Amino acid sequence: MVNPVDQIDQLFDSLMEVHIAEGKKWWIGGVLLTAGKSIPEGFLDLFEEAGIPVLSTPPDTYTVAQHLHSLVARVDPGSSEKLTALKLLFQKHIGLDFFQSH
Repeated sequence: MVNPVDQIDQLFDSLMEVHIAEGKKWWIGGVLLTAGKSIPEGFLDLFEEAGIPVLSTPPDTYTVAQHLHSLVARVDPGSSEKLTALKLLFQKHIGLDFFQSH
């Protein structure tokens, strides 16, 4: 999720509203805050408690969205280092037993 840092309060309120209404676990991979301003005090703790990773970057939201849209991330069958790293990430954060036997 990409969001300007100056709208972090509305973002967190919306996330909490959906989380409470849905009564489900978070399905958010993370939040990328844009516009390079400092994150208001206390919000990092709130996101950490909710289990949502947060990153911050100086460019504005439109520029970040353009970069993400044009990003090409490839994992080829011969990319053994990338495949090993991905398996470890899945095991740690998703817990799929499938990766333990392959």
